[in-house]
Amino acid sequence: MNKRLLPIGTVVTLKKNQFQKICLIGYVDPKQSETYKKYIGCPAMQGLKNDNYISFQENDIDNIYFMGYQTEEVLLFTETLKIAFDKLDN
Repeated sequence: MNKRLLPIGTVVTLKKNQFQKICLIGYVDPKQSETYKKYIGCPAMQGLKNDNYISFQENDIDNIYFMGYQTEEVLLFTETLKIAFDKLDN
């Protein structure tokens, strides 16, 4: 889908539930995850409550409504992280 990782704060809908907007709140540490997914999100209107986070991959995304926080520092960080994720994907 994207050549770069989506930045924190991006709002998406997922294919499995196109009516629930999800706000990207982080990235999964692949070393600490048994079921590897790149992104962690929570319901956009509710925020993070208890354990209501959702982990997902790029191919789970149906639509991007808003691109999150983007600075040169964020772009450098996500490019470095994407290289690590790409090694796991191959």
